[in-house]
Amino acid sequence: MSEFFKKYVTKQIYWRLLDSGLPTGTLSNLKYDKNVPRPYILKKVVFVVAAELDLDFEELLWESICMIAGDEYNA
Repeated sequence: MSEFFKKYVTKQIYWRLLDSGLPTGTLSNLKYDKNVPRPYILKKVVFVVAAELDLDFEELLWESICMIAGDEYNA
């Protein structure tokens, strides 16, 4: 998940994630790969990123799952 954060999460998106109700500790754990996110947290993070960057939610969700699994993402 840290790859996802490096690629997509800017300071503005990080603040938007905090505004969406995610605790700072949860975001920190995701950012530094301390655990695999629960599905509802992953969905919320991907939704906020997709909305902020005007990207397709389903494609971004698939890419994030591939990053977590360590698989190569093929569009």
